Amino acid sequence: MRKLLIILLFQCVAYLNPVNSQSLGFEQSECGIISNTSYYIDNYQVGFHGSGYRLYHNGNIIAEEYASLGGYNGEELRFIDDTTGFFIVRVYYTSNILVYKIINDEVIILGYSPGFDYDFFVANRHTLYFASNINPPNILYISRLSDLLPQKYIVYTNLLVSDTTVFDTIMGVPFCPDLKEINYRYKITNDTLIYTILFSVDTLQNTGKQNLLDITIFPNPCKEFIKIKTPQNINPYSIHVLDNSGMLRKSILISHPGEMDLYIGDLDNGIYFIVLDNTKTNRVYKLIKI
Repeated sequence: MRKLLIILLFQCVAYLNPVNSQSLGFEQSECGIISNTSYYIDNYQVGFHGSGYRLYHNGNIIAEEYASLGGYNGEELRFIDDTTGFFIVRVYYTSNILVYKIINDEVIILGYSPGFDYDFFVANRHTLYFASNINPPNILYISRLSDLLPQKYIVYTNLLVSDTTVFDTIMGVPFCPDLKEINYRYKITNDTLIYTILFSVDTLQNTGKQNLLDITIFPNPCKEFIKIKTPQNINPYSIHVLDNSGMLRKSILISHPGEMDLYIGDLDNGIYFIVLDNTKTNRVYKLIKI
C-alpha cells in the first residue's frame, strides 16, 4: 500500500507544472497530415489503479497494452495517408511516452521519451521530431524518431539558458517544400528559448536503404516460427530478436533473397522486437509470441 501511495503521489506532483515554465511547441506548421476515421483509440480502466488502451482499425483491435498499476493511455493519432500514421501512448508507472508508427495493421515502436508534456513534428513519411520535458525540474528532451534509423536524442539538457542550434540528417524528402529547419520554442520565466534543428536530407536514392522496407515478416502473433520473405534485390542484412527489456535473444545473418523460417518456439510468450540491420539503416518490428 505504501508503494502504491508513493507512485500516485509522484504522478500528482509531477503534473503540477510551475507557471514560469511552458512548452510553446514547434514553430512551423506540418504539411501532409490528413484526417483518418478508420483508426480510433479506446482507453479503459483496469481495476482501481490501472488503465489500458485498444487501438482499432476498421473495428478490429490491432494493438493493446494495459497494466493494473499505473497503466497505459492512448494519447494521439496523426496520419499521413489512409493507412500510415503515428501513435502516441503515455505510460503512467514509468512516466514515459511511447511513439509508434502504424502501417496498415502493423504497429512498430519508434522510441520513447521521458516526460509529461510533449509536442511532435512529422517531417516526412519516415521521420518525426519529438520534444518532451520533465518539469520540475526543467529537463528538456528532443529526439529524432524514424523507422529507418535508431532513435537519436539531439537535445538533452537541464541548462535552459540560451538559444541552441543542432544538426541532423533526415531520411526522405520533407513533406513541406524547401523545409531546412525546425524551431522548437520553450518559455522559461520571462524568456522564450528557441531550439533550432538544421538538417540535411538523404533522399533514399542509394541502394540498400529502401530494401529493408520490402522485407515481410509474418505471422504476428506467432507460436513457433516466423516467416521472413526477402526481395530479390536485397543486400546482406542481420536479424536480431530482442525481448521487451532489450536483451538480445537471437541473431542471424541473411545473405540470400527468398523465404526462410526463424524458430522462436524456445522463447517465452510475450512481446519481442525484430530488428533488421544492414549496417546503413535498420527497421524494427514489434512481435507477439503466444
